[in-house]
Amino acid sequence: MSKLLNNSARTLGVIAAVSAACTFLMTISVPYRIHQGVYTWYLWTQRLLPFTGFTALVAMVSALVIGISSRQRLPIILAVMSCALLFFSISYGGVHSGPNPQAWCYSNLRKMEAAKAQLALEKELTSEVAITGAHISKHISGGFDTLVCAEHGKYTVGTVGTEARCSVHGSMSEMEDGWQKRMLK
Repeated sequence: MSKLLNNSARTLGVIAAVSAACTFLMTISVPYRIHQGVYTWYLWTQRLLPFTGFTALVAMVSALVIGISSRQRLPIILAVMSCALLFFSISYGGVHSGPNPQAWCYSNLRKMEAAKAQLALEKELTSEVAITGAHISKHISGGFDTLVCAEHGKYTVGTVGTEARCSVHGSMSEMEDGWQKRMLK
């Protein structure tokens, strides 16, 4: 029975230390400002942090209790290390500005509109002439394919005289209307 208790305490101590280390590393890996390039990583860490933190906490308390009762130093040391890592994870400054996929999409739509206007001037296009992403690609830094909606929306460039759209967020004027309505509440 004593050997089983000793092995359990060590195993729980290692689980606590590994889970706490994962929690700490994920916490510090998220940048101070969330931008479109790290949005997916931000979402994954927000989903995983509660799981790893809870696992570390339960294993830490269990390792500490069993370690004290069986008079083992290693599980107690691992539990204390885990406690310190969890404390640092909680006290870490965290994210300053949260993600704003709608604002990122708005910025992409503005780039498309500017490229459409430039193409219309160059080619002397009139209203209702259909324009595709390939047409405006040379007027966008990096090309049309670099414009990606963080929430997996699909962009429609549209015709001259109509606004470009995102299948998730809508057009720029629809977003602006939504923002104004929220500000008036």
